Amino acid sequence: MTTAVLTPSGDLLTLIEEVAPKRFSYDFLGLLSGYRAYQVYTHLSAMSDAELAALGVRRHDLARLAMETVFDGRRAG
Repeated sequence: MTTAVLTPSGDLLTLIEEVAPKRFSYDFLGLLSGYRAYQVYTHLSAMSDAELAALGVRRHDLARLAMETVFDGRRAG
């Protein structure tokens, strides 16, 4: 079984920061992180397949991508 790893491009990271900027360094009970993941997922899922392809993202990767950008500080800023 092969597992693909998604690495967001610079354009995608910029888009994520515009949609859901990371404003707080402390996240009580993970509420802000959860809301931020929701914002990223909702915005990306509203995009067409062609727009996602231009960013190098496939639709079935959206949930994982939203969670990774929230919880992986190296990618999300």
